[in-house]
Amino acid sequence: MKKYLFIISLLSLLTARTFSQSPHIQWTNSLGGGKDEITSSMIGTKDGGYVIAGYSNSKNGDITDNHGRNDYWIVKLDYEGKMQWQHSYGGSKDDEAMHIEQTKDEGFIVGGTSESNDGDVTGNHGHKDYWIIRLDKDGTMQWEKSFGGSGPDNLLTVYPSNNEGYFAVGETSSNDKQVTGFHGGVDFWAIKLDENGNLIWEKALGGTEDETLHFSEMTQDNGIIIGGTSSSFDGDVTEHHFGSTEDYWVVKLNSKGDLIWEKSLGGSDVDRLYSGHQTFDHGYILAGFTGSDDGDVTGFHGFDDYWIVKLDSNGMIEWENALGGSYTDFAYSIEQASDGDYYISGTTTSNDGDVMGYHGQEYDFINDYWIVKLDPMGNLIWQKCLGGYNSDNSQGIQLTHDGGCIAFGYSSSFPQNHGGQDYFIDKLSASGNSRYKISLGGSNNEYPTSLIPTADGGFTVAGYSYSDDGNVKDHHGATTSSDFWVVNVAGKRAKEESNISNEDVYVSEKSLFSTNSIFIFPTVTTGCLEVNFSVSHMYSPFATIEIINSNGAIIKSEKMAIAGPNFKIPLYLDATLSKGIYFVKVRMENEVLTKKIFLQ
Repeated sequence: MKKYLFIISLLSLLTARTFSQSPHIQWTNSLGGGKDEITSSMIGTKDGGYVIAGYSNSKNGDITDNHGRNDYWIVKLDYEGKMQWQHSYGGSKDDEAMHIEQTKDEGFIVGGTSESNDGDVTGNHGHKDYWIIRLDKDGTMQWEKSFGGSGPDNLLTVYPSNNEGYFAVGETSSNDKQVTGFHGGVDFWAIKLDENGNLIWEKALGGTEDETLHFSEMTQDNGIIIGGTSSSFDGDVTEHHFGSTEDYWVVKLNSKGDLIWEKSLGGSDVDRLYSGHQTFDHGYILAGFTGSDDGDVTGFHGFDDYWIVKLDSNGMIEWENALGGSYTDFAYSIEQASDGDYYISGTTTSNDGDVMGYHGQEYDFINDYWIVKLDPMGNLIWQKCLGGYNSDNSQGIQLTHDGGCIAFGYSSSFPQNHGGQDYFIDKLSASGNSRYKISLGGSNNEYPTSLIPTADGGFTVAGYSYSDDGNVKDHHGATTSSDFWVVNVAGKRAKEESNISNEDVYVSEKSLFSTNSIFIFPTVTTGCLEVNFSVSHMYSPFATIEIINSNGAIIKSEKMAIAGPNFKIPLYLDATLSKGIYFVKVRMENEVLTKKIFLQ
């Protein structure tokens, strides 16, 4: 039987292997001035870089302006962590950015709260307002708007709508000016803006007691899902569980701001919702903790348990699962993987029930990270305690490109701890095996707020640091003040790429490819590539070619028919793409070949 062979770069064979060795720091950047800088939000950008939003009280170092007290501080980095631009926006009082998203034109929408009514801020309604600013791709302000009433209005999230304009969601205690329908205490408050920042509609949601917002996101029908906790028994809140101080409370709005449904979930004790998302089947997955052993909650283990709830598209419970042991178990973050499974991160002080491998001593009540994987029906697949004999506090979890996850937070107990609280990151495979652990920081405290997995198996993490030693370089002020601190860590595959050799490699006759191979000419390009690979006699009739930026986002994908053993195709990159590292992937069924390119 004839077999086709091809001369290849060894890179693709190496990158296909599972890795378990320690990663290494590629770059770090301390950003700030002589006073405090606090990060709130970091996203990967379309050019392969990053943008960070938070707030600053400095007017020196990296910060060129300050209007008084805390200002919004927005920083753009390239893919190597070098600052491209920074801007401070605000007035003479406190202005604190909480969330940033990129817009279709590569600009940015930023939201937070402002007490100012001068400088860059206009139209403040009293106390704290939502303050939303629109930036172009260079960070220059295009417009700004204040929203609220005479009480405190605190924005949590802002994002572009799929049908033009923007949604913003937070909390309000106002009952005048732009806020209508206020119920008392603290309400959820959702607003919709047009492209120019003009208010289209607003909706206060809640009852006479307090509602506390923890998440919101766009849904597939251009509406929004909003979740948190409620202590109310009236207003918009129905079926609150008697005796409970807090229930999970989930609200679904359509694109016009109409209340489609709302749902109180829990029992007679405290039930606190922290994280939620729409699922692939148009339902919703929720994660938090419960102290209840009645009502909607079954299988309670004691004290506080993770409580995971799956709703259908109409808000009806499909299943729920209480997970934990006899002490405290708090779930803070949940993500759905492409196969429908769920990854959950939080903390535990238990060492019984569902929890095994706790690192503390009984009655210490010192946290471990607790990572749990469930199947699509909520059944426990595996669980993992991460940490040491001191406190380990999980902040979140992110899915990785190899089907696993990265858990991140801060820890004072990892054996390589530098002192105080360090960033502590653990990458896990889909089966729960630890691929690597790394502790990042100095002799004081570091607190991560955002993590983005990268295509090489590593990650970029942002937070704030009080250190000037260890991994932390060039801290700007005294160690009683904080800087933005951003770290990029390369996975094992990035190390292997530095040792590329061009050799003949032969693979099994059962492979769809004739070798683990992909040729790209040139690998340094201004926008036109030629992709070459060869297939075996068992080749699939189709291959998919993807272009992926350094954050792992797919920016181009084409499905091609395969007509013979040798495949060659020109591939043109969008002229608007920024310079930097990209990856070309060729997929046939479950096999993938990868090659790194540099766009100049």
